[in-house]
Amino acid sequence: MDDINLRSLQHPELSQAAVASIRRTLDRPNLFLKIPANLKATYQAFQHRDLSRYIRHGAPPLFVLVVGLIALNTYFYRDLLQGDNLRLWLSGSLFVIACTVAGIAAVWSRWGRRHYSAVVTVLSTLVITKLALFPSAFSDATLRVFEAYSCVLAVIVVVLALRLPFRHIIIVALASTSLVFLLDQMVPSYQLNLVNFLYYYVFISVVCLFIAWQMDEREKTEFFQWLLIGYNMRLNAELQEKLKNQANRDSLTQIPNRRAFEETLEKEWERLHRQQQPLSLLFMDIDYFKPFNDTCGHDAGDKCLKQVALSIQASLNRPPDMVARIGGEEFVVLLPDTDAEGGGVIASRIQSQLEQLAIPHPASDVSRLVTLSIGVATIVPDSETKPKSLLKAADAALYDAKAAGRNRVMHAGGSSPAAQ
Repeated sequence: MDDINLRSLQHPELSQAAVASIRRTLDRPNLFLKIPANLKATYQAFQHRDLSRYIRHGAPPLFVLVVGLIALNTYFYRDLLQGDNLRLWLSGSLFVIACTVAGIAAVWSRWGRRHYSAVVTVLSTLVITKLALFPSAFSDATLRVFEAYSCVLAVIVVVLALRLPFRHIIIVALASTSLVFLLDQMVPSYQLNLVNFLYYYVFISVVCLFIAWQMDEREKTEFFQWLLIGYNMRLNAELQEKLKNQANRDSLTQIPNRRAFEETLEKEWERLHRQQQPLSLLFMDIDYFKPFNDTCGHDAGDKCLKQVALSIQASLNRPPDMVARIGGEEFVVLLPDTDAEGGGVIASRIQSQLEQLAIPHPASDVSRLVTLSIGVATIVPDSETKPKSLLKAADAALYDAKAAGRNRVMHAGGSSPAAQ
């Protein structure tokens, strides 16, 4: 694995069925937790999280520990290291140092990190095999005891410190045991002390395997809990987004409401103030909507509002343009980077789009169809005026449109602070 840490590791998308299965797995007692096939790659990444940092900080102390122990014991047992014992000691020590250096050099590379478990498994098997063989090879009892302690230490380091998956620890134990018995049969001059081997290697390996099994099951449990945390975080994010949308959406027409409009107006005002570009606002009202409700009923009125909202939205072509419902039958359209002429074009397009819908209006005094009166105001934002002044100017233009007979577009007068 390359540089992976728990923060950068992405939570996978889980279905409700997968989450229910994980929860059932955690609720019932299991000797061996099973990782689903579709999550094995994620679990491997989870196991090797922060692997580069672990190698970078752990490899130098491991090398110093190995070389330091060998050097110290060579010094302490120098009187016993004579003849065959010396040759065995030097060859074995050099072999362990070579395996340690080879392992550190391998996992320091990108390739080695990607194949960390395989590299460490092979080299650990070789080192433990050597340390399990040598207690029966030395002629001196003190050296045999020291070598037995070294074997115990190596087993503990491999199982508890090298962060190997449990199945690889099993492979190391079985492979080392097999190699020891194979070499015992193949080398005539060598005779394995089976009692000592069972004591300093097999017994310790069984104890460490039990600990490794518990650590592996705990890591699987942490992985499942991490998955559930990610799933709950995603649900919370979706719920927050949904609540945010509900807070900023009109419940009937599903277009932005007054709150969303005011927030967007503030943002666009600041942006266009910096860029010194025009901002246009259309304020519109459905003509004679109350008589429409009284005549056709509230259900028909709600349907009419939805149709008008969709019609206005369909008239807008640019992503920054925004339509919002700010009152009963009142709508606004925000048009960034649009001058007064462009605002008038959009207003006329909205009226034409609504006319094509041909919504009957039996109670209107200006048309047999539902129509809109629209007020248009435009301004280049500056520090002396406020966004509400643009809304007031558009509202005043809408009032002029109604006073002039409705079903028309009127621009803000020259005395308005929003005049072009």
